Amino acid sequence: FERENYRPFVGFGIGAYIQAADLDVTRFASSLSPSQIYTVNIKNLYGVLLRAGLESHKIRFGIEYNLITKADISVPDGPKVGVISNTYFALSVGYVIGGQ
Repeated sequence: FERENYRPFVGFGIGAYIQAADLDVTRFASSLSPSQIYTVNIKNLYGVLLRAGLESHKIRFGIEYNLITKADISVPDGPKVGVISNTYFALSVGYVIGGQ
């Protein structure tokens, strides 16, 4: 591939996904009554990153999969009422600056 200026790449990583505070879901659902206020605990989540792509000349195309632990949904100062998945796919297109 490299003779034709095509360079495939793969990547792998593990790490912490840290958020500063809980997420108040009432901001996103104005139809909720005060008795339906929930928070999502998004602190101290851990995950795995898988990445693959192709670089052609100076253009890079990639796909990324982030497998992140689930977050708890709870009533403020109350019990856990469910979980939410944080896993996602991402596509990227970029331009490489520098190099050959």
